[in-house]
Amino acid sequence: MVADDLFLPNPHLGNDFADQVEATYQAHTVLAQPLPVIPAYGVRSAPPSPDALAFAPTLQYHVQQFNALPAADTTPELAPSAATRMPFFGRIWATIRSELHNVILFYVNRLQRTQTQQTTELVNIINEMSRIVADQHAAIEQLQQELEQFKDE
Repeated sequence: MVADDLFLPNPHLGNDFADQVEATYQAHTVLAQPLPVIPAYGVRSAPPSPDALAFAPTLQYHVQQFNALPAADTTPELAPSAATRMPFFGRIWATIRSELHNVILFYVNRLQRTQTQQTTELVNIINEMSRIVADQHAAIEQLQQELEQFKDE
């Protein structure tokens, strides 16, 4: 497509310049809509501030504990065995054993990656829901104060 083709009149709009400008403006406004915010993969959202959940100390405690959980460690730890201490056979056995562990870890890491992603999403969901609950609690308190003012009048 040549750049000059972009400025050719649209036969469906007729030759009216104002109609073409309006159609172009509408197309640009559709394309300029803000994109939804999609969090990055594996990134945890920040937990709500402790003051936001002061009305529910149990919820605040559990949200803090959930956010403090570390990611799972899947590095292999091969403890030495009696077979690996043998001069010739030990090296062969250690190599075979290491490769078998790598095969097993390949599948375990795939499962762990999925589980970690699910856990991260759960942490993000709980953090967002906690923020929503805190906002709703603040709104309810404000409405209760306004209601008390109306009762006093």
